[in-house]
Amino acid sequence: MGINVPIFFINDAILFPDLIHALKPQPNNQIPQAATAHDTAYDFFSQEASALNLVMMVMAGYGIPRSYRHMDGWGVHTYRLVTNEGATKLVKWSWTSLQGKASFLWEEAQAVGGKNSDFHRQDMWNAIEAGIYPEWEVYFQTVLFWNEDLLIRFSSVFKSLMRINSLLLALMFWTTLNLSPRRLSQLPHLGG
Repeated sequence: MGINVPIFFINDAILFPDLIHALKPQPNNQIPQAATAHDTAYDFFSQEASALNLVMMVMAGYGIPRSYRHMDGWGVHTYRLVTNEGATKLVKWSWTSLQGKASFLWEEAQAVGGKNSDFHRQDMWNAIEAGIYPEWEVYFQTVLFWNEDLLIRFSSVFKSLMRINSLLLALMFWTTLNLSPRRLSQLPHLGG
């Protein structure tokens, strides 16, 4: 599984059902379809530092690729590889477009998507047919396999840092969206 931004919505797998529930349409009218611009999504994003970080990246223009040819990618999963000597390595992969990066503005994406829902596929096909073959560099990040005690200690330090980061990102997010004090007070963790 891959994603076109370097981070995922969540860092803790136990939150995955909550993420899926937050991204679904409103239960009373099933709106919006294929979109996340509603209160339950933003309530979830504002309470999870990793989710908020991704939302900020998407809003900054990384979220709507102009074409598959201009899109970088990151693997979501970590793989365990074993060397010939029996040592374990944890591996994550990513790829970087050699064509450079390009994104749509929101208005452009709406116009193109409304006219041709297969725009990205068509763009890739046309480029290959014209002899413009897209290229990517593939990278592998390897990490030594840690023992359980070290992983538990690292996890507690990481969680402390995430709490601080969460507050800073939430403040940036609220400033960006210009949320009212009344709306802030309705958020359970950081509100009044």
